[in-house]
Amino acid sequence: MSDSVFDPREYAYKAGLAADYMRGLIRSPKFLVGEVFQVKINVTSLKKSPGQSSEQVSELLFGEEIIIYEILNGWAWGQSQTDGYVGYVSMDHISCKLQENTHEVTALRAFVYKQPDIKAATITCLSMASQLSITHSKGLFAYIENLGWIFEKSIRTLGGVESDFVSVAQKFTGTPYLWGGRSSFGIDCSGLVQLSLRRVGVLCPRDTDQQASSVGSPINDEITKLLRGDLIYVNGHVAIMVDPHTILHANAFHMSVELESLEGFLSRLKQDNIHIAQMRRPSLPSH
Repeated sequence: MSDSVFDPREYAYKAGLAADYMRGLIRSPKFLVGEVFQVKINVTSLKKSPGQSSEQVSELLFGEEIIIYEILNGWAWGQSQTDGYVGYVSMDHISCKLQENTHEVTALRAFVYKQPDIKAATITCLSMASQLSITHSKGLFAYIENLGWIFEKSIRTLGGVESDFVSVAQKFTGTPYLWGGRSSFGIDCSGLVQLSLRRVGVLCPRDTDQQASSVGSPINDEITKLLRGDLIYVNGHVAIMVDPHTILHANAFHMSVELESLEGFLSRLKQDNIHIAQMRRPSLPSH
């Protein structure tokens, strides 16, 4: 089978090397099983190629896991276990010493303290959806293994879900726009959709073109009949319907996550001669 059948963003293969699960699907001189690593800082960049100046294609959050297939000159090539995205990550930001995640951050951002006290020095700040190994609690705080204390109301046990992904997305209003970002420190349009849907238990791909062909089902109705939570895809961009007249999107026009009138958004598209490529309705679980 031709290698071109497999999207290199979703399948771990490149010149001279491929993940073992690709065996029998492509030709490669070397197939490797890989080793699981875990992100040890609050957020790290997933790069298109090795090197700090390379394009960021996504991000990995604290506690998330990545299977590493190759390490060279301080950069590791692997596949995220959160959404399957393939890229390069700095070895300085990951660890092979795995901790079993028990909780996740539900607040937009949450500080980690050296002591279970709001007056204590802070260690770091974690984004929503960061994965945590909680060992015990003290007062209003919970202890993250080998890290520090976090306000317990900012987290919850893994497996819990929100009821409305649009409300989750709205929490990011004002967050800076960042190409390849998927955290509350900086996020892009598809990252906002992916992270918000994940909070209600719906997994979806990372990039807009992947989402536009797979999330939920296509909508063939008029744009004036879109509902809350429907998604509008244009070339390389996605917006979330908040109500019949308002969208929410992380965008490079405002350089942030912003609410915007649907009328204003469509007017700008028309001025730039950009057409809507797809409208989709996510398949949401009933809670």
